[in-house]
Amino acid sequence: MKTGSSAPRVWLNPVAVWEFLDRLDISQNQLARLAGISPGHLSLLMNGMRIPAPKVRRQLMRTLGVDDFRRLFIMKRPASVGEKAERSGAIDTSAMEALRPGGHGPTCGGCRWPLGNY
Repeated sequence: MKTGSSAPRVWLNPVAVWEFLDRLDISQNQLARLAGISPGHLSLLMNGMRIPAPKVRRQLMRTLGVDDFRRLFIMKRPASVGEKAERSGAIDTSAMEALRPGGHGPTCGGCRWPLGNY
């Protein structure tokens, strides 16, 4: 297995994929099946949690009828759904902060996990 490769990382562009899915009138699960990958793996690719291998990139391009690599892939990791919602203010993460170790929530003896009936 290669390590330290200098090849640039590319991610699946979820916006472009949704446009193709709408145009072709197919679901994300149908795309996964047609491209020969699992729906779970496609979901990870769509959410920027995985980088598509060259074989998967070719399968997706062929399945969607894309001949220009740049129409389907991007050089910058897309924000995940949670990151987008947090940035937009749709989620208030301040309460969750208190639950983290060191979050200074209702703890005993400083920065430890919150007490409770476990």
